Amino acid sequence: MSDVKQLSFTPSIFKKIAPDQYLSHLLDQNIRSDGRTVTEFREPQVHTDCISTANGSAIVRAGENVFVCGIKAEIAEPTADAPDQGFIVPNVELGPLCNSKFKPGPPSDLAQVISQQLYQILIKTKLIHLHSLCIHEKKAVWVLYADIVCLNYDGNAFDHAWTALMSALETTKLPTALWDEDLEKVVCASNLTRPVQLSTKLFSFSWSVFNNILLADPTDEEVSLSNEFLTIMMDTSKNISKITKLGGSFIQVDKLKECVEFARNHIK
Repeated sequence: MSDVKQLSFTPSIFKKIAPDQYLSHLLDQNIRSDGRTVTEFREPQVHTDCISTANGSAIVRAGENVFVCGIKAEIAEPTADAPDQGFIVPNVELGPLCNSKFKPGPPSDLAQVISQQLYQILIKTKLIHLHSLCIHEKKAVWVLYADIVCLNYDGNAFDHAWTALMSALETTKLPTALWDEDLEKVVCASNLTRPVQLSTKLFSFSWSVFNNILLADPTDEEVSLSNEFLTIMMDTSKNISKITKLGGSFIQVDKLKECVEFARNHIK
């Protein structure tokens, strides 16, 4: 009877043929594929005013993730039911150049979901005072188009898209604009600007759950292998602005409290 040879694989091959077992093996040692521990977030590097043609901009690098946000201000007529309020329109782009999982064509489901989530948070938390975007009631208001483009994607798109948007808003400046009654149009002073009025600064922290283990700031691979997700948003006073939980039942009250406390400790 011939001896049975034991097969052995390099880590890269093991990862491809059995990604869940590979991740489980790493987590048994409290490490992840990018070298972080399970509780460690990728530290974002933020650079602002990186797009000269935008009213506000920021680029965020966190691990392998790279997100750029450019905010362009345009003048429009207000709606009849909100004649003294402007608008903000966030749009997230996740194209094939940032990750091969995204295909050319219409926006991916993930991009559309994140765009809608960003909009809802901006409106429900009243982060931006829409009244401050009014130039002249019933006549003219500012519209802020926030285009968030992912240049390289490695999971947890929401947190990093939010960081890019928040950082860009903090640097956004609008021209001083007045409504000219005689000309019946807006007149702008290009050399005089003012910042966008923000009520606070919001931070976002997300986790995924794999084999009953909470993974902070999950990578793309970890997201694909997880079945439960949690996002906590807080302001600078460490008050909870929003909690979102999707799937699963592992994250009970005690685990939720741990995540809330962790988020509070990481707001500087």
